[in-house]
Amino acid sequence: MRLKTKLVLAITTLVFLISGLLSLVYVFQLLHSAVQQTYETNRMVANQVQLAVRNALETGLRDQTVDPDNPAELRELAGEAVRNNAALQAVVESVNRYSLTVYDINIGDSQSITLLSTNPDNEDKPLPARPNYQQLRDANPVQLMKQVFGDPKVFDVVVPLERNGQPFVTVHVGVRTTLLRLFYGPRLRDALTLMGIVLAAALVAAFLLSNLALRPMKQISKQLDSLTGSSDLALEEEKASQRDMASSVSHKIERVGQRMRNVEEVFSALKENLDQILGNLQDGILLFTGDGRAVLVSEAAGRFLNMERDNILGLHAREIFDRSTVLGRALCEAFDAGVTLIQEEILTETGRRVQWISSTTIKPVRAWVRC
Repeated sequence: MRLKTKLVLAITTLVFLISGLLSLVYVFQLLHSAVQQTYETNRMVANQVQLAVRNALETGLRDQTVDPDNPAELRELAGEAVRNNAALQAVVESVNRYSLTVYDINIGDSQSITLLSTNPDNEDKPLPARPNYQQLRDANPVQLMKQVFGDPKVFDVVVPLERNGQPFVTVHVGVRTTLLRLFYGPRLRDALTLMGIVLAAALVAAFLLSNLALRPMKQISKQLDSLTGSSDLALEEEKASQRDMASSVSHKIERVGQRMRNVEEVFSALKENLDQILGNLQDGILLFTGDGRAVLVSEAAGRFLNMERDNILGLHAREIFDRSTVLGRALCEAFDAGVTLIQEEILTETGRRVQWISSTTIKPVRAWVRC
């Protein structure tokens, strides 16, 4: 597989994973919010039923005489008060009919016996054994998805009516997971559709951006070709590696590096040879650049100027030669005026003869002096 393809796939996969993770978090948060909203709504329904049960018990037990040592009699009277209260039955029926997520409503006594239910078959029987809705609220994202979208299950929202600090009557509002799916299904489908669009857009964007980011490799390859020069071998290598631009650029960079190392080795060898030649010369030679700075100084020239070679290198001619001397004045005037002095011999104040030789004006290497 080409390196470019690997890079594109890696970038695309990374963007896909990040987008997918964020989308899943969004869906989980949406589902958790739906479960929480359902709980709050049905908790309010249970509180309404509890208030109706309280009113029914107050009305039904108002004129009754109850033996405090006979709990069974109290439960029986409470059951009759609950079953015979028309207002309570109306509230239960209306809630069960018009609430979109309520599966059933059961009212049980302290012994968990059903006193009143929207399903008549449940009355005078033990309350249905169901998990508390709190388990659904506290479930982690994976469990929540399994509970809501798995096998149908009913969870109870329980609100007790206490007497002397103990539950006397409990209101159970059943919420079926299929009703949750039916009610919140469209919202979840819209969220999943949006997630799919986002993932597809992320994949396309990642693919295009990764290709765009790697496009400068072609320009880099051309610039490297201009540095290395064209050859039959280079053309053959280019054709062989045309299928992988990244490998081609890497190979060219390696080739440029090798050439630079070769040039450095040649330069070092040439410098050593030149230093040996200059060290063996009897004549003093100074080589200047076009702007008048010394780049090459022989041993004899250093002795003639009474200066170290390393200290002369890089200095301007005006810094090396003193205008107060005949040699310094002639040389500085020639540099300043840009004139050519060929085979001119100068007699210094000390009686020494210095031969001055220069190239044509304004050249990369301006002049040299023989002392």
